Amino acid sequence: MSEECGSGACGCASGSSNATAGSGRRSGFCPKCNSQVHPVSVDVLENILKPEAVEAYKGEKPSLCLNPSCDVTYFDAESNEVFTNEDCETGIWFKEKAENSYVCYCQKVTEREIIETVVETGLDDLGSVMLYLREDIGEGCKEKQPAGVSCNRYVQDAIEKAQIIREALFDYKELQPDSKEIPYQLIEERYNNYLVAQGGSMATAGGGGGCCGGGCGCG
Repeated sequence: MSEECGSGACGCASGSSNATAGSGRRSGFCPKCNSQVHPVSVDVLENILKPEAVEAYKGEKPSLCLNPSCDVTYFDAESNEVFTNEDCETGIWFKEKAENSYVCYCQKVTEREIIETVVETGLDDLGSVMLYLREDIGEGCKEKQPAGVSCNRYVQDAIEKAQIIREALFDYKELQPDSKEIPYQLIEERYNNYLVAQGGSMATAGGGGGCCGGGCGCG
């Protein structure tokens, strides 16, 4: 099992913070926004950052900023190195300005792919969906996922989101059999109700706009 950080951003259970600070920076906090951070391995940076950023990195104790709106992705308090969204080859799923991000980084599966699969096929469990999409269930979360944690929670969240969309589309079709419109309002209402029931903490990675990343056509 991969490391846990205690933040809703990466979906872990137990608290943790960076153990060192350099140049007066507070240990365990982002140097730009002062938000909580999560320590990661150098292997993670090698999979997420652009090659030139990886080559330039001289530190040994990187951390991930957990603030979605902060442009800082990784930093090293000891070596005083800071990386932003622009330095990332692969987007970090919870960052607002992230591009090219995934729900499952091991197999490079997007939220939209999962939603389209569930809506079209009715598959509803993690193993079946992943095997349908990639014919394999990947490994290597600790190195490939931006926070070094398992992708399973995010895949499951996307599946649950897709089930809400599928049920809303089915119910709407029952009420309006001749309509070809997409029931945006019904989907949004049910999705919002789900978020309220979950405490507003759904932790899926982006795949486009709208309530479902474009999987139902709302993006």
